[in-house]
Amino acid sequence: ALVCVIITQIYSQQVQTLSYADMNKIVTTADGQSQLINFWATWCKPCLDELPGFVKAESSGEYNNIDFIFVSVDFQSQKEKVMQKAQELNMQGTLIHLN
Repeated sequence: ALVCVIITQIYSQQVQTLSYADMNKIVTTADGQSQLINFWATWCKPCLDELPGFVKAESSGEYNNIDFIFVSVDFQSQKEKVMQKAQELNMQGTLIHLN
């Protein structure tokens, strides 16, 4: 079964494990807002190069009409690295760790 982990608040480290179907509901429920979905991984240098730009755009407040969804495609065994990178970049929005 495909499982993903969603981190709703990076600072409090609250982590929910969701099925792919539940993750899909989050992604497909836009509530009239545009969504920017960024797929990334801790081992992907081009991903890590562009990720700070997306984080900066999300936190700028200039794009309040866009839901930023960051989807890590790292293996589940790399969850700690994913969380470290999210904290390092001060990622907000929705962070999903997909496996």
